[in-house]
Amino acid sequence: AIVDSYLAKLRQTERELPHLGYEENGKEYVKFTGRCTYDGEEVNAKMIFLIDGDEFSVDKCKIGDVEATTAEEMEYLLDVIYTN
Repeated sequence: AIVDSYLAKLRQTERELPHLGYEENGKEYVKFTGRCTYDGEEVNAKMIFLIDGDEFSVDKCKIGDVEATTAEEMEYLLDVIYTN
């Protein structure tokens, strides 16, 4: 149910703000950018979600100068953002 809710929000965002959604190599993506607090500082953040049918995953995540390239790094960055 939670995944369905997030997927619905991603699809709604893509409809309302079509410049955030794009296709590349036959895959569908939605990109979000903004600001967040990381390591006590306000920094730029970028998250790119890959949408695959009824599922989605975080494809890329960059917080400040730190880019997550593995699932573990993404999990760590997201945990730092959402628990502080």
